[in-house]
Amino acid sequence: GADRTLKDRLGTLAYALSALKAISTPELIRFDFEIDGQTLSEEGIACVIANSANLGRAGLQLAPDVNVSDGLLDVFVLNNTSVPTVMGLISSILGQETSAVEAEEVGSEPSEQRPIRHWRAKEVVVRSTPASSVQCDGEMIGDTPKKISILPASLQVVVPPPPLPASLAQ
Repeated sequence: GADRTLKDRLGTLAYALSALKAISTPELIRFDFEIDGQTLSEEGIACVIANSANLGRAGLQLAPDVNVSDGLLDVFVLNNTSVPTVMGLISSILGQETSAVEAEEVGSEPSEQRPIRHWRAKEVVVRSTPASSVQCDGEMIGDTPKKISILPASLQVVVPPPPLPASLAQ
């Protein structure tokens, strides 16, 4: 992950820089999951478990169909891929093409090799070999294994009302 100094200097660009560094010398990790009670294993170079796919900038999302209010976590594993493949994936994220990151049913096998595998769940337990550092909202919180769950509708957000139309504001 991106360290605090780099994030303070570069903002969200620090994450892209950190990702490019990681994929240039990838370490293959075996992720063992319990996803809503079902087990599966996947090898990859990174795993992201998120409630929001926002990548720090408005309109830039890991997957266009991730919904912060659907009561589900989205689990992504980036497979061991080449720099050109990852650059193509980044391009598809920027263009919001859906085919690269469609969610799958747990236990199903994709019909083609995908650079990212994606599942949805209410609760996820993740273990990895070797043990991997875990970040929560950009901060290090220890190593795997971790249990992650979602509490739907448990956060109330207060926002100001929308501005009045000009014709009513007088």
